[in-house]
Amino acid sequence: MLNFSFASLIMAIVTSNLFIIVLTLIFINQSVMREFGFSLLGMICTLIIIRMLFPFEFAHMTKNINLPWAASKLFSFIRHPRIPILGYSCSFWDIFVIIWGIGFLVLFYQYMSSIKDTYNFIRKYGVNITDSPGYKAALCKTVDNKKLQDRITILQLPLIHSPAVFRYHLHYYILIPDGLPLDEEEQEFIFRHEVSHILHHDITLKFLLQVICLFYWWNPFCYMLKKRSSLLFELRVDSSVVSKGDEQTRQYIGCLIKVSKHSIAGNSGISMPSAIKFSLKMESDTFIRVCFLLENKKMRNKILTRLISLPLCIIYIFSFIFIFEGYYISPSNMEYSQEVTSENTYFVKNKDNTYDVYFYGKHIDTASSLDYYPDDCKIYLSLKEAKKNEEN
Repeated sequence: MLNFSFASLIMAIVTSNLFIIVLTLIFINQSVMREFGFSLLGMICTLIIIRMLFPFEFAHMTKNINLPWAASKLFSFIRHPRIPILGYSCSFWDIFVIIWGIGFLVLFYQYMSSIKDTYNFIRKYGVNITDSPGYKAALCKTVDNKKLQDRITILQLPLIHSPAVFRYHLHYYILIPDGLPLDEEEQEFIFRHEVSHILHHDITLKFLLQVICLFYWWNPFCYMLKKRSSLLFELRVDSSVVSKGDEQTRQYIGCLIKVSKHSIAGNSGISMPSAIKFSLKMESDTFIRVCFLLENKKMRNKILTRLISLPLCIIYIFSFIFIFEGYYISPSNMEYSQEVTSENTYFVKNKDNTYDVYFYGKHIDTASSLDYYPDDCKIYLSLKEAKKNEEN
């Protein structure tokens, strides 16, 4: 049976953000990121999504661990309703959750709107060149699946400086900069690169990463992780495109340099949607990509990847098994009694299913669970009701 509590929610938030921070720190080192990054990124994104969807504890498996008194006191402080807003008493936690939720909804709406705006932009200004002889031949040579070919449209666009792939309603659009001079071999490189993003589900993983970063928008490491991950996708695809020796590597590097040198011709006055800007490769990354291609290293070492993944998986499993929970009685109240009993303690149930704990009439804690307290303590629905009954 799954139980939801404030402690299990905090455990899920802490675990997810710990993984984000660890992954970002790993990605600081470009060599480590390139060798192990993609498998770690996929695994950790999956674990974070699952933890976001299931911030619960297992009734018969989870072991609750009491936090030190200082941490428990802090939990009680931020959860106790003490701030009057529009006739309601709110806690610092309530205010944080409201700001967090509003921020996520606004950012997610803006992101989804940018996808729709991008689709409208490319349909309005893009020129369909899918059936052009050179591009058609390159597409057929790169993609041998007829159903997938039918789901790919090649568009030539102004303003963009680098090829990109964009998905809308399960249809893919390969975007080619207007005026980019490519010969037949370079066209094949471009298509192999962009189709590799499609075949390896990079767009789906980018979307999951985007949702995670939008959900935890208040964590600055999310913005660093998104930026580093964008480079990781390009490094990984570069390695898959170049597989036929040094000569092909040299030709592919030449193609990358040509694309990076291509500048936007003129200014049409058309505003480019932010989703396209996010999808495009950064010119500043070209030098890094070329260096790694020249080093000719493999993308990952499976044994070392598993060794890095193992402690992360253990931490993830422990986040379900061990839940840290606040339990605090102020030392100043210990003079009244050394033991909590039904005679000196009662509870007031809050609207969010937490309980304010009163010890000799003084508020000492806001608990999400009453497991650590005597079963025969009285529970009231309001402080007014509690004081009236306790006086009698």
